[in-house]
Amino acid sequence: MDIKTDNEILILDFDHTLFLSNSTEEYLNSAKPRTLCVLVLTLLDWLKVWNLFPGEDKRVVYRDAIRVIVVSICFPWSYLLYKNRIAALLKEHLNSEILELVTSRKWDKVIIASNGFDFIIKPLLAQINIQVSHVLSSQMLPTKDGIRAIGKRAYLKQILTVQELEQSVFISDNPEDQDVQGIVNQFVFYENSQAQRFRAGQDVYIPFVYTHQSKRGNKNHLLNVIIVNDYSIILLAYVLFNAFNIQLIFALLFLILSFWCIYEVGYFENDIHELKYESKHKNIELIEYIERVQDFPLERNAWLWAVSFSFLGLLLLPENIGSSPLLSDNHLLVKFVFWMIWLVATRLLFRVYNYSAFNYRVIFHPILQLCRLAGPSLFLPINPYGAFLIIAQAINRWFAYLMYRTGGDAKVAPKGLVRHLVFVMLVSALAVVNQDIKMLTSSQFLVILVWSMARGNLKFGLKKFLGSESVVESPKTSG
Repeated sequence: MDIKTDNEILILDFDHTLFLSNSTEEYLNSAKPRTLCVLVLTLLDWLKVWNLFPGEDKRVVYRDAIRVIVVSICFPWSYLLYKNRIAALLKEHLNSEILELVTSRKWDKVIIASNGFDFIIKPLLAQINIQVSHVLSSQMLPTKDGIRAIGKRAYLKQILTVQELEQSVFISDNPEDQDVQGIVNQFVFYENSQAQRFRAGQDVYIPFVYTHQSKRGNKNHLLNVIIVNDYSIILLAYVLFNAFNIQLIFALLFLILSFWCIYEVGYFENDIHELKYESKHKNIELIEYIERVQDFPLERNAWLWAVSFSFLGLLLLPENIGSSPLLSDNHLLVKFVFWMIWLVATRLLFRVYNYSAFNYRVIFHPILQLCRLAGPSLFLPINPYGAFLIIAQAINRWFAYLMYRTGGDAKVAPKGLVRHLVFVMLVSALAVVNQDIKMLTSSQFLVILVWSMARGNLKFGLKKFLGSESVVESPKTSG
């Protein structure tokens, strides 16, 4: 490292420079129980509560502070656990090259300038054999004049004179720190291949985090696809036919969550396979993310969550709904076995789909779509309206996928148009066969019709369709 000899003051970034890891993530990674802590952090990331705060760069200024505060409150023993790890962290991540630079010369001042947190960094510095004049860092409670808000340049100008700045060298791995070049004598952009860049709890499986991070034209997959789409269809298909029961609604929620834990494994396997064999995989960020997590034991952990969600759902499932003998007393174990068979069958089908040639996948795709919605029929009765809605939704997804695989552009089609038309045609055909026009005026038919139109925004979609503008997400999302 080429350092000018006329520099008298050394200014160091901390994370990934003196300390070859992220001190904030290491602190968060110390909290136990880890699964519960990561669940809290995941919830914060989904809610994005930092967007409620004023000012610009809200994520940079407030996100880490909120995460640290919440974890420290929910798991108050985290700081003690973190301090117990400090010796091991320094042994693994202390940068000997930078440490030698600090100790090999007699500096007038050594200053740490970091976006990390004061109470996290100082215990690490206390065990490093160096004299530090100032530690410029974030406080736990963020303020409008904190280092993340106004920058390191402003902080340095507050504690050093112009003459001192002109005798200073700043070493950092953070490109944003280059704005100090106009005030210091030398800026060194430092990169070390051994620096660890990670997210706290990235080795802990939380359902749908992988899907949220990796998929699929839709960042909020849990809300938009699982809850708003699939769960609402299941409620329309099963709950409207049965007597309204809040217990049944929650039971179905846990069952669909258990199903999607296993379906997520299929997504993961599909992405790994496509990463190796499909030329259409061109999203660089997605490729990098999949490469980072491809060795994570996602399937084993997904089954643990699926079993837990399944048990809760089946435990909540009301008795005496329909005529199925599985719903009689003392048959929880039998219901559990049947549901596990359904999940295993879906997982095996997804595996066959993933390893099939692309032109053969169109055969298995509609069956997978039926699996997403038909599982509750193991325990709950379903009438023609519900069955037709499920079939129409499966055909709607399959139609988009078929266009995608055969070179068409499903994005120009109105969202949900196929589902809407197939549902109406199926119900109309049954009404004609039964000579029962009242089927077209029943409350369940009308509710589903209104939902389908609202969900697909058909009036807006047709207008866009005629103008050949895209209004739907990528058909790959329905894999």
